[in-house]
Amino acid sequence: MIWQWIPHSAAVHMPLAIAVLFPVFFAAAWWTTRRGLMPERIWLGLWALSAAQVASTVLAFFSGEHAEFLSAGSQVLIEKHEALAEKFLWVWVAIFVVFTATRIPRFNKLALWTVALLIAVQLILAVQAGHAGGQLLN
Repeated sequence: MIWQWIPHSAAVHMPLAIAVLFPVFFAAAWWTTRRGLMPERIWLGLWALSAAQVASTVLAFFSGEHAEFLSAGSQVLIEKHEALAEKFLWVWVAIFVVFTATRIPRFNKLALWTVALLIAVQLILAVQAGHAGGQLLN
């Protein structure tokens, strides 16, 4: 499979970058559409970015599964990192599903607040998973 040829250390950079930038883009989209400064279709860009995030996170997750066999790190740390990465992936799947189900979250306040909460959760998980991964390198 493709993830066997991509080093895990390279594959994790895209999901982490999106994890950090997505809250900024989400807040900007929320603020600008509420004030009528941007068209509603800005949410389609965030939907596409959430789809890209799911895809890049799947790639990073499976490249990590492959790298696990090559790692000399502690099994406890590997399992902690893997569990956090899996939660991170599922939170992003949930974000993508909410975006897909509602099409434009602004029209559904519950969906908008649900995505906002999930974005906060994913940011926490990204930091924790990144930290656990960094401990494997020490």
